[in-house]
Amino acid sequence: EATYASLPRTKRGMPIVLGGDPKGKNVLYTNGNSVIIRSVENPSEADVYTQHAVATTVAKYSPSGFYIASGDVSGKVRIWDTTQ
Repeated sequence: EATYASLPRTKRGMPIVLGGDPKGKNVLYTNGNSVIIRSVENPSEADVYTQHAVATTVAKYSPSGFYIASGDVSGKVRIWDTTQ
C-alpha cells in the first residue's frame, strides 16, 4: 500500500549525518547519489533529490527552510529549492 524511501547507508566507523528542517517536520539524509527528505509524522511521504553524479555525503537545510545544500565526494556542492 505504501512505498518507503531507503534508509541512510551505513559504513563501519563512519558517522551518519542527519538533518532536519527548521520547523521540525522533515528529516534529511543521504544514501548513495540521493538526498532523501522524509516526513516525521508520515514516513511514507518522501522526496528524493537525485542530481548528484557521485555519492553524496551531507545535506543541510538553510535557516529559512526554503533551500538545501548538499555535497558529494567529488567536492561539488549543490544548493536547491525545497518549494518546487
